Amino acid sequence: MSRKTKGALIGATLAVLTANAAAGYYFYRTAFLRRKASLQPEDVDCPAHAGEEGSATGNPATVDPFAAGGTNPVAGAGAPDEPELALSPYEISRLWLASQDALQTLSQHSSDNLLLKAKYLPARIPSNRTAILVHGYSADALSMAGFAQHYHEVLGYNVLLPDNRAHGESEGRHIGFGWVDRLDLSLWIRKAIDLAGPDAGIVLHGVSMGGATVLMASGDPQPPEVKAIVSDCAYSSVWEELRWRLKEDYNLPAFPVLHSATLIAHALTGRNFRKASALAQVARSHIPTLFVHGDADTFVPFEMVHRLHRACAAEKALCVIPEARHAEAWDVDRETYVKSLHAFLDKHLAG
Repeated sequence: MSRKTKGALIGATLAVLTANAAAGYYFYRTAFLRRKASLQPEDVDCPAHAGEEGSATGNPATVDPFAAGGTNPVAGAGAPDEPELALSPYEISRLWLASQDALQTLSQHSSDNLLLKAKYLPARIPSNRTAILVHGYSADALSMAGFAQHYHEVLGYNVLLPDNRAHGESEGRHIGFGWVDRLDLSLWIRKAIDLAGPDAGIVLHGVSMGGATVLMASGDPQPPEVKAIVSDCAYSSVWEELRWRLKEDYNLPAFPVLHSATLIAHALTGRNFRKASALAQVARSHIPTLFVHGDADTFVPFEMVHRLHRACAAEKALCVIPEARHAEAWDVDRETYVKSLHAFLDKHLAG
């Protein structure tokens, strides 16, 4: 082989390696660092995707002029020819939560010394039942306001809504994808038990990344006060979900981009996200779990819920919401969702 040919091959190899490294670094920055709306902006992990980029910073979502559910309560009468903007149900619940006089902000430090924050709303009538509501990727605590309103107003629970690390008011640069967040969640569980008092009963309810968080927590030893888990549209593992997003959003295979991105994340955080498996965790769980998923979900593929449900070693139930896309089950068919949720909670948190 001539020196010129060898030089060309070496140059081509270096170009390929550089391009792969650059692609891996780009995906690492897109997926793992805070204040990214999502892998695709329309796929923010909060109910009905209503939060969009504002949720990542804790700002209120923009008003949806096409949503059902009454007129804008903060808008003036305006000129006769100006249509009133309607608030989405998500925004109405968010405003409801923010307006509660009893709403508190709680703080504590993670095991790696990040300041974590959460919202806490005690029940109107003192209760030892608490729902810990865990939000999705690039959302925030207030994005779970619809669930908070139901647990508080209808079921009479205390509600605790953490901001995951690298989200909302909590510190952190790297997103935990549920794997790291499950460790932070254990701190909030202990806080909720302390606040609820003797004979506390805790339900963990998460959406998307929050669903993965509560499932990943289920495989770790938990206090006996944790009575039930509700997982809404969770992914089976971080690796499988990121591989799926690479294919769907960029038409790229996992190798070498995802391998490079996770290696960078591992080097910078010390966390091996290839081990971050909700499937493996639920196989060790003894906590009764309700799985919820919309059958039109293509962001976290619908088939994942069936694999999670089959793998779960604990007592379990499955609620499928027809025609619901990602994180939309609560809004698409609330009647079915509520019926399944109440039956599940009546069984496992009665008394």
